[in-house]
Amino acid sequence: MTNRYNTSGRNYGYGKQTMFAVKNALKDKYGGGKFATRAAHEARFKHFANYINAEGINDLRKVDENTFTRYSKTITNSVNAGDMKVTYAQNLLSTVNVVMEQMRGDTNLSVSPSATVGQRTHIRSEAPKSVDRAMVQSAVEKMTCPRAQASVPLAREFGLRFKETALLNLNRAIKEASTLGKINIVDGTKGGRTADRWVNLSKRQIGMLKQTKHAAGKFKNLVGKTGNFKQWQNQFAAEYRNSGARKILGKFHDLRAAFACERYQELTGKPAPVITGQRTASYEADLKAREQLATFLGHNRISVVNSYIGTSSV
Repeated sequence: MTNRYNTSGRNYGYGKQTMFAVKNALKDKYGGGKFATRAAHEARFKHFANYINAEGINDLRKVDENTFTRYSKTITNSVNAGDMKVTYAQNLLSTVNVVMEQMRGDTNLSVSPSATVGQRTHIRSEAPKSVDRAMVQSAVEKMTCPRAQASVPLAREFGLRFKETALLNLNRAIKEASTLGKINIVDGTKGGRTADRWVNLSKRQIGMLKQTKHAAGKFKNLVGKTGNFKQWQNQFAAEYRNSGARKILGKFHDLRAAFACERYQELTGKPAPVITGQRTASYEADLKAREQLATFLGHNRISVVNSYIGTSSV
């Protein structure tokens, strides 16, 4: 990480225009890489830039603790009014911290996102509708694109994110399934994670892989002939929404939650807490299941599992 800290230069020497300076600061911080992260920070900082611009501040050297206090109060009011989610509010404040730290070269000017707008809630409180496979089938029947139809049960049976369903190398998966009885989820993983994520297969899952390969035709994955993931993502989203499948199942990500709930019951012999409203498995069995689910789902922290299966509290 480099730093151009310069109190005599506008925006600490990063450029005369606020957002141009922010772009340069983030490029220095991330060494020219992390394009998605930089883009997210730029988009969020624009919210702060608009706020200070309305206050007549056009140089980030003039931002002080009082500016932070006023901005934080505005964000808090939006959250309290129900106009902004806690998660987004925290992200906005975190981004301001990141950019100002890079520009200033210190952390003397910062705000605590959680103390300002409250803690994020990542504990699932409603059971995913796709726990019921009949609901999944009903949604699939409303869709017309074979590749879209294959994506939904694939996510449900393997606990995959959408990008993982799209980029799963079906040729390799079917070969692994036939020789090893399990497949390794490595394509389209979040953040490009490379750690092994093996999923032992049931007859149902093996059959699902074959059905998916049939839908993909001669192509190795569901993206199809264009090979353009973003284009396929947009096409799928339109199909999932317009067909009415989303109304039946909810968010596509809920399919992962249904997989997690089912796997939890297999591991503990008890329904997932989000199904019953509380944990009914022993603490030890619950913890062990969460550790395994974190691996199945491609996470490093078991706390994340709360957002799939519910609380671990009795």
